[in-house]
Amino acid sequence: MVTKKINDAIDTIMEIMMIFVFLVVFLNVITRSLFGRAWMWTEELSRYLFIWVSFIAGSMSLKKNEHLGIGSGLIRNIPERWKSIIDILGSLLAIVFAIVLIIYGYKVSLLLMVKRSPILSLPMGYVNLIIPISGVLLILNISLELIDRQKELIRNKKKEV
Repeated sequence: MVTKKINDAIDTIMEIMMIFVFLVVFLNVITRSLFGRAWMWTEELSRYLFIWVSFIAGSMSLKKNEHLGIGSGLIRNIPERWKSIIDILGSLLAIVFAIVLIIYGYKVSLLLMVKRSPILSLPMGYVNLIIPISGVLLILNISLELIDRQKELIRNKKKEV
């Protein structure tokens, strides 16, 4: 229940960020069309917001099982029991990947706090901070997916008995 509220809040934040990206880019197009000059900060801000939205969307796609995976093509003829094992192993590997994102993303973010963006003078560490944040979101959603699968397996075993 709590994680659903967290995911809903993150979805809302992502939607607001996308609206803001649209408005900033639209403002840039209007100023370029009307005045023949674009505001440079709009391009930089929209780029950084889009990076954040992309990372958030990638980590949030797991909650709806919309991520890229091996899919039905390679494991179509494998027995159902093995499919579950392969799914669990894939999820565990994804958690390892997310841990790497968290550790190294955090280190890179700290290193880049001294580097500033050219136009906004924003510490680049803040732009890169989305890497460990998306790692945390990945672990959260993968864990929820594993719990849901485990509950489904238990329900199926009770039906068989």
